[in-house]
Amino acid sequence: MEKPQKRIIPTRIGMHSLVGGICTKEFPVSYGNYFSFCDPVEFRAVNMWAENLRHWVEETGSTGIEVLVYEGFYALVIDERLPPGYITKLCFSGCYQPHLVSLRDMCERSGEDLSGYICGCEGDDDSPYLTGRGEQEGDDWVDYKRCQICGRQWEIKRYPHPRTS
Repeated sequence: MEKPQKRIIPTRIGMHSLVGGICTKEFPVSYGNYFSFCDPVEFRAVNMWAENLRHWVEETGSTGIEVLVYEGFYALVIDERLPPGYITKLCFSGCYQPHLVSLRDMCERSGEDLSGYICGCEGDDDSPYLTGRGEQEGDDWVDYKRCQICGRQWEIKRYPHPRTS
């Protein structure tokens, strides 16, 4: 597996999700739309919401952002010019997770717990294949995960529900 490549890529948004109900003038948002940078190939942003990128670009006029590119596809935003809160927890909605080696490095760099993204049965060359669903439980958002390799199932409380925090 090749090492991640540090790059400055354009701040253009390509594909993005269509999460509704994000109408705010307060930034950064803690919950938003996942997206891909368009460079002209797409790099899937794994730790920033589209709304935060748009707002940062409007405020600064920046046309480039520093990222680490993993496996030629995943972009981990590492730009030190970003104010606190613009970089978010890892999110792989809408795409497969990277190979375990890459995922482990992303978690180490972002300070996240790898156990929230893997089952533990995977080898370094495997891509964790978890399915799950999320639902509100009190004031928390709970992710239920199931490993499609070995069948193990568990739940993880990831963050306070965005609409109650």
